[in-house]
Amino acid sequence: VLTETADVILTPTLPMTAIQRPVGSDPLGFTDSGLFVQMLRYIFVGNLVGVPGIAIPAGVDSEGLPVSVQVICLHWHEADCIDVGRELEKVFAKERTTPPASLFVDLLA
Repeated sequence: VLTETADVILTPTLPMTAIQRPVGSDPLGFTDSGLFVQMLRYIFVGNLVGVPGIAIPAGVDSEGLPVSVQVICLHWHEADCIDVGRELEKVFAKERTTPPASLFVDLLA
């Protein structure tokens, strides 16, 4: 898909917004292999073929959970990812907020 006609591809990082932590999952976390595979829909291609990519925070959903976009570039064009990412950070600066502290858990505490 990345050819001489496109320098970068812009996609959602994930095909969904972040999910809430299930009740009781704080001590050890949780695993849902079906959800995991679904979440990799846009990410795995870049890893598979070895092209550079970067995820940029784009804001929060209606529940205050973070969302982001992914920039994928041609092989050996990491600087393009960084440049586009830097510009996208400026675009999304007003949309970004720090998610509520209730969404984070210190697993090392």
